[in-house]
Amino acid sequence: MGDVTIDREVALPEDYTTEIRDIAQSRFSESMFFDDTKHAMISLEQNPDVSSSDYQIAQRLANQEAFDLLVEYGLGARYGEQEFPDADGRVNFRVDPTIISTDVESVLLDKDRGAERALDYFRSTGELPTLWRTVGDSRSDYLMADFLHDEGFDVAHLDVRPADGILNRPYRVITEGDLIHDDAGAAFLRHWVRTLEG
Repeated sequence: MGDVTIDREVALPEDYTTEIRDIAQSRFSESMFFDDTKHAMISLEQNPDVSSSDYQIAQRLANQEAFDLLVEYGLGARYGEQEFPDADGRVNFRVDPTIISTDVESVLLDKDRGAERALDYFRSTGELPTLWRTVGDSRSDYLMADFLHDEGFDVAHLDVRPADGILNRPYRVITEGDLIHDDAGAAFLRHWVRTLEG
C-alpha cells in the first residue's frame, strides 16, 4: 500500500496513545481491544465475543478514563456534557462512543476531512468520476456526502443504521429496506456489482 502518512495536526501525542493502549490492555481487555490500525486517532473496539450490555458497562468506564487522561495531559477535551479546554481555551480532542467502539480523536478529524483528502489523492492520479456513493452507520458519516455534494458531485449516502434517524439532506439518502449494518452494506454492494456488470 505504500508508506503511511500521519497528519500530525490532528494526531494524538504518542505518550497519550501509549498510556491509553496500556490501560485498554491491562484493565479492559476482556471487553475491548486497542485497534492498532488507527494512527491519527485511537479506537477501542468491542471484542466480538462480548455482549453489548457487558461491553457498554466497560465502555463507560474506559470513556471516562480516556477523557480524564486528556484532561491530565492538558489537551483540551470533550466527552458528552463534560468539557475541559486547554490552556488557550480550546477543545482539541473528543471522546466519541459508538455502539461497538469508542474513538478518541481530534475535533478536526471528521469524515468531510477524509473525503477532502481522498479527492486530493484521486485528483493527483487522473480524472475524477462524477458519481459518488458514501456509506455509514453514524450521523457524522453524512459529512462525507455533504462535502462531495458541496464540491458539485452526484452523490448519495447509504445509511446502514437508519433507526438513529435519517438526516434531511439535499442529496438522496438510501436505505436497504429492513437491512442494517453489514447486511445493508452487502446488499448495496451486490446492487452495484450487478449494475456495473450490466
